[in-house]
Amino acid sequence: MAFESSISKSPVLFFHITWLLAVLAGAVIADISEVAPKQGTDMLSAAVTTKPGCQRKCGDLTIPYPFGIGPSCSLNQFYTLTCNSTFDPPKAFLIGTQIANFSEIPRSIHEILDISETQFHVRNMVLHNCFNPENITKSKEQGMLLPPDSPFAFSATSNKIIAVGCGFYTKFRERDNSSIDLCSSYCTTKDDVAAGECSGSNGCKVDVFRSVVKEFYFIVARPLADSNSYNPCGYGFMGDATAFKFQGLSDFQDHKVFTERTLETVPLVVDWVIAGQTCKEARKNNDSYACQENTSCKDTSSGITGYHCQCRSGYDGNPYLPPGCTG
Repeated sequence: MAFESSISKSPVLFFHITWLLAVLAGAVIADISEVAPKQGTDMLSAAVTTKPGCQRKCGDLTIPYPFGIGPSCSLNQFYTLTCNSTFDPPKAFLIGTQIANFSEIPRSIHEILDISETQFHVRNMVLHNCFNPENITKSKEQGMLLPPDSPFAFSATSNKIIAVGCGFYTKFRERDNSSIDLCSSYCTTKDDVAAGECSGSNGCKVDVFRSVVKEFYFIVARPLADSNSYNPCGYGFMGDATAFKFQGLSDFQDHKVFTERTLETVPLVVDWVIAGQTCKEARKNNDSYACQENTSCKDTSSGITGYHCQCRSGYDGNPYLPPGCTG
């Protein structure tokens, strides 16, 4: 009480105390700002994501540099996309990604669904094999290819090999058969088939046991010639491990419905990098080093030799676009 009384009787003392409190508050705020600096935006949410004069979006897809629509808008030919406006909305496709069907000439097919700072998703491929008593087909084979010298690989950490069906197996192999993964399932009766996760009685999910996958081939086969009426079809594909949900017996009945739903909901995940060098090696050549001003470089851990760029804390922008990130 005596202290409050002395302040009220001394305007000068009151002024000095108020000034001191303001200074202390400013110092605290400054300390907080140094401990937790403003986080930079990623290259997708930056105000400028593409090279000057280049198309920012294809339909609903934002396309950040180093990707671009047309060769003059991308880092090089590998990151070049085409935007097909005959679709509504338009769709973007990756040039050079192919499907191999052994009865057709490989062709570019892959629609880009989204792009992140380290990966992109593409429309998947589902191989089905349905038992036909009049024309028994014991196995089918199909594959997907990425250019062997490209900075892309089918992600071994985000994808899984998935087989669906009773009495079917899916074999995943590389072209030279050097690596083979097998996923098989067996059902005694239709009561064994339950919606949910693939657990061995309705299908299976297995990891991709290699670090870099540039191409793969699937074989979906039924080793026995007999069939159950509830299970005429089996399927094999590789895709986002978290996206696929088995819906029960109905998935065995109509391969068109199953395939369309899977293509819509289960993307194939592709890792991308600035390829060929580590950060230490790339910094030696400023002409080809992709990281611009106020950025940091991070070596990739996906198995492909290469790196990614990111804005430093407190800076925004696309780290691959000159002049770099800004504060």
